[in-house]
Amino acid sequence: MIHILKILLFILFKNVHSDIYLHNPRGSNNRLDEQGRERNNANRMFDSQNNNRGGYNAGYMTNQHSCFSPNANCDIIIQYMCDDKMRDGSDVNTIPNVEKGCQNNDCDKDFRFGMNEDFGYYSNCKQRERNKGLFTADQRLRGDTAIFTRQNPNGNRYAYECPEERDYYPYWHPTKWIDIAILTNDPKRCSFYQSNSENVKSRFYCKVPKNFKSIIPITKIECLKILDAQWRESSSHNVTDPVCRETQFTRDNHLGNSFGGQTPFFNWKLPSINSDKCVLRIRYNISTNDYDPFKSNQEKIENFSNKYGLNDQEANKRGYVFKSNPKLNTGEYFKIGKRGNIVQVYPAVEYDFVPNKLEISKNDYIHIQWTGSNKNPLNNDGQGLPGTDRSNIVLLTNKFGIKFLKSFGSENPSFYAPLTIDGDYRVNYPLKLDQNGFMRIDEQDLIKLAFLRDNQIGGSMDELDDAGTYFDFGTRKVTSSGVFHYMSTRNNNFSNRDQKGLVISYENEFFDDFIGWNGGVIDFRVGSISVPEGAVDQLEHFRVDIKTLESCLNRTILIKATWLLI
Repeated sequence: MIHILKILLFILFKNVHSDIYLHNPRGSNNRLDEQGRERNNANRMFDSQNNNRGGYNAGYMTNQHSCFSPNANCDIIIQYMCDDKMRDGSDVNTIPNVEKGCQNNDCDKDFRFGMNEDFGYYSNCKQRERNKGLFTADQRLRGDTAIFTRQNPNGNRYAYECPEERDYYPYWHPTKWIDIAILTNDPKRCSFYQSNSENVKSRFYCKVPKNFKSIIPITKIECLKILDAQWRESSSHNVTDPVCRETQFTRDNHLGNSFGGQTPFFNWKLPSINSDKCVLRIRYNISTNDYDPFKSNQEKIENFSNKYGLNDQEANKRGYVFKSNPKLNTGEYFKIGKRGNIVQVYPAVEYDFVPNKLEISKNDYIHIQWTGSNKNPLNNDGQGLPGTDRSNIVLLTNKFGIKFLKSFGSENPSFYAPLTIDGDYRVNYPLKLDQNGFMRIDEQDLIKLAFLRDNQIGGSMDELDDAGTYFDFGTRKVTSSGVFHYMSTRNNNFSNRDQKGLVISYENEFFDDFIGWNGGVIDFRVGSISVPEGAVDQLEHFRVDIKTLESCLNRTILIKATWLLI
């Protein structure tokens, strides 16, 4: 029990900050199917703390503040939850907080309203004691239960989300959220995160009598003081511990790309899930790097003024104290340019294929599908009928590339589709047929991808206006190696620039993964390769070509990192 108290009071306090946008799968940011640019209700499902323009509307997240930089302690936590009662709903209003406000006095089954966590989850949170060992800065919390936090001092409600659980990780009370990954500035904390994840570690809670009206305690000692109360253990989710590694670098106050020109991403290997009603969430926990968040709590704050050579008296006089919006007397004054929030400009992205560069092996399978919308703001620039989003795929070749290869005597059809001279993509040349056998696409398949055949609901198809919003081409086997370009003809004018993609299909099977300071294992068909702890200083991309590996094994050559292609 002493160990649990230490965790509660001294470690588990990092607060959530927001300004993060989930782009694929498309994050909602509380948006339902509003036709305007702004979401109508920021309290509908959860507290994102993002501006109103974030999110994508229904078709039937990048972070603003820095990660893996010295300016902030950053953790990105990816989780999912499944429940047959979960739904997006059809009403933009927040689900009621009292049963009598719902049909048949049962909010869990009132499908008009969107719901992630259920009614009982929030009711318990509202009555459960908050963790008073958490750092609250200068915020005055207006209550003593778990709905009041530093980020939510007034106890505002966001559907049935529990604010304390949302703001702190790992959480000490049972939840239905299953951890996928923790991406952190400090990989040396990964063992702590993984061993304390609810995936593998049970939680305890106080079970009180049905008509208990007081605050529910969160410690065993206080729980057992209540007549007929029980201190119970809730088993873990009994799944594998979450992935934990470094975050990809992103700079402050910018929602743009990481190194390599790509949006930060995480590839999730889907587990076996016996439900078709699940929600994915991404949490962005940051705290300033001016103090050590894991050595501070409500009672003791590390004196960061010492970093600047100030004693306590001088630090207090000049404003070097922990509070919101401090006014510092730095001794020198300077001017900076106009400050703005880049989120106000582009919280989402224009049309894109995801991934727009796909690297695979021959004999792998690709599942092509996408979704559009009929509720895009009517005055947004774009091609086709105002208010509609549509996409299609046309495979491309390039006559300059063909001519270039033939000049070297190459007639190999599996490589001439992508090539250009000096990277020149000025002209698009659609393939008449799948000349290189990429996925054994015949003429009917080409028509289906280009004109959304079988998805047409009548009317004009010049710009795909009268096609349905969702398209599913199914799963296809990649039957040849090479590089293959494709585009969407619908989204290819000046206002949208272009929507293009690239598939690189390698002849040999390969396996890859991101591995950081903690090391890791790359599993493949004939074995695995271990990268030891400390072998690399930061997150690196490792790739193993199976043919190269088999050749090395056949010659009994010592396996070294030299042939792990980074």
